[in-house]
Amino acid sequence: MISNEIILENVKKRIKNFSLDIPALQLGNGDIFVLIGPNGAGKTTTINCILKLYSIDHGNIIMKSDNCEVTCRDYNFVLQNEKPHEFLKADEYLKLFADIYEVQDKETRIKELMERLKLEKNKLIKEFSTGMKKKMLLAKALLNQPLFLFLDEPLEGIEVETRKEIKDIFYQQSQNGCTTFITSHNLFEIEKFANKFGFIKNGSFFQCENIADLHISLEDYYLKRMKDEKFN
Repeated sequence: MISNEIILENVKKRIKNFSLDIPALQLGNGDIFVLIGPNGAGKTTTINCILKLYSIDHGNIIMKSDNCEVTCRDYNFVLQNEKPHEFLKADEYLKLFADIYEVQDKETRIKELMERLKLEKNKLIKEFSTGMKKKMLLAKALLNQPLFLFLDEPLEGIEVETRKEIKDIFYQQSQNGCTTFITSHNLFEIEKFANKFGFIKNGSFFQCENIADLHISLEDYYLKRMKDEKFN
């Protein structure tokens, strides 16, 4: 199996009056990590720093597979407020990105994703519901079967029937070695398939922990820790 790693060491980033501080975080192949925190805590900023959309002021961010630096074809993402091209149909949109990522046997891959995520074939994307657009973006992110996947609130607006399929996809990706980094407020659902989590509040990150080690629900543990003096 491939050996993936995401390593953050003493990462600091300041944006106006906001400061991000991540002393240490390390994820390996197959990990499904969820970063939890209130709005404005720094979750999206963290993803933007890892993807090098923001330059950091201090520290190191390393993303590698089999000890080699990754290229843009090795990862994929759905960012906060990202929107698909609305004047394309679903298959046209996916073909566009399949070409960008040089996906092998793209027709088969597109058909598979459209069927699994129940994407409508005959409508322009602008006619899709919010949840359908979210699934469209997720299909785009899965096209190249990435080694690293970054998702900002992936279950937001998704109907119950499709959540099970999405969780199965995440599990399959994990079994194939994909390292997944998620932000979410839906702790009840995330707890069912993620294996690691970390808290962030006011830009300060608290250590990575294993969901399997919890003796209470992730939601209850989160509420308890948010009251901890270390976060205030």
